[in-house]
Amino acid sequence: DRANTVSVGSVGGERQVANVAAGTRATDAVNKGQLDSGVAAANSYTDSRYSAMADSFESYQGDIEDRLRRQNRRLDRQGAMSSAMLNMSASVAGIASP
Repeated sequence: DRANTVSVGSVGGERQVANVAAGTRATDAVNKGQLDSGVAAANSYTDSRYSAMADSFESYQGDIEDRLRRQNRRLDRQGAMSSAMLNMSASVAGIASP
């Protein structure tokens, strides 16, 4: 139906081309085995990159959580110290100095 094409069927009468050797040059067609292999390699690469990114994110998340825990402890200590100092000054307010 188009110029410079090879057709092995027609609309409604499609056919399969079987026993096709693997393409070896850039202009050769690929067979299903080659296509499946390429897709598997791409999926494997994507999975490994995603896994590395997820591991890195989890590590970063752990670092942030640790920093927030340490900051929270510092704030708790500061609050306790301020409260203690306020109570000490209130306790000695009625004491007369010589």
